[in-house]
Amino acid sequence: MADGSFVVDGNYTIPRTWGVYKVAVDQDGTTEQAFRLGNHPVRQHELVNELGAAELVMLFTSRLDAIELKNLLNAGG
Repeated sequence: MADGSFVVDGNYTIPRTWGVYKVAVDQDGTTEQAFRLGNHPVRQHELVNELGAAELVMLFTSRLDAIELKNLLNAGG
């Protein structure tokens, strides 16, 4: 859902949305791709501050859908 049917209101969106983000994380001295989720756009800002970058992959109005996509992507699906 990234069709402009939501608006940013302060730190959150109306209706509430959840983003799935692609990030690079260091594990055992190597950088690997991982996927994280959270309330958009707050979580994206947190990930950028923590990891330096976070690319929005998909935006959802359903948290369960966001969780499912994140799990599939992290499993290599």
